[in-house]
Amino acid sequence: MRLATIGKLLVLISVIFFTGCATYTSVREHSALDSVAKNIQTVVIAPPQVNIELRVFTGENEPLTDKENTIREQLITVAQSRLKSEGLEVIDFDFAQAIANDDDFAFALTQAKEALNKAEKDLYNGKSVALENKRQFNVSLGPAVNEIAEQTGAEAVLLIDYYGFEKSAGLKTKDIAAGVLFAVLLGGSSAAIAPPSGSFVDLALVDTASGDILWTNRRGGQIVDTSIAEHALNELPDVVWEGEVVADETAEFIEKTDIENAAYQEEATTNDTEVALPSDAS
Repeated sequence: MRLATIGKLLVLISVIFFTGCATYTSVREHSALDSVAKNIQTVVIAPPQVNIELRVFTGENEPLTDKENTIREQLITVAQSRLKSEGLEVIDFDFAQAIANDDDFAFALTQAKEALNKAEKDLYNGKSVALENKRQFNVSLGPAVNEIAEQTGAEAVLLIDYYGFEKSAGLKTKDIAAGVLFAVLLGGSSAAIAPPSGSFVDLALVDTASGDILWTNRRGGQIVDTSIAEHALNELPDVVWEGEVVADETAEFIEKTDIENAAYQEEATTNDTEVALPSDAS
């Protein structure tokens, strides 16, 4: 897990370093997203996979369980708010109870997350993607997410994978000493100190019927919080979801009805006026 996360961070750093001022993106979108989105109204947020550790001088890192639980809850809140703002209906589903009562569902959820990890190797293969080319991907998780659709009734699922670390006081001291020593050896006037903390997040919106990854994004930062997820979710696709289609059609129908009613009222008023006019005297 740690090696895989480090690999993701290196890919992200390399993209930033080698692309310079060119407009590149970490977003990947399905090539048929525009048409698929019009049939998606409901989404469910799978329990975020969160791993946060305290890195210590000895190398025997310790899990920060309380912080993991806090970040997990915050990620769900952030995702719910952002998805709703896009016009999507977020289904409130008790994953904990479903997992406890149904081994097949628990296994399916694990398979979906594993399938996403494999799919990311195709989506993020170390090559930079220009902003204008982000919507050209056709990667699927296969039937791994079908069970999620059956259990939750959601047409899409948001998968989140979060990793974070903080360093102990001893490790921070070691990093400072190493940075100063390196600067002295190179004859520099300032020392480059490794950050005391860091985080990385992967998010993917998946069609639960086809298994297609509709949208995915990743972000990294030097603080262990949900800000990187917020930034990533701010790049959700600019498409028309089913709910927006229905809303537009409803608004159009109401507008048309109002116009017809106004015309009818105007015609009725005109007729009443004509009837009320006195006849010419004979």
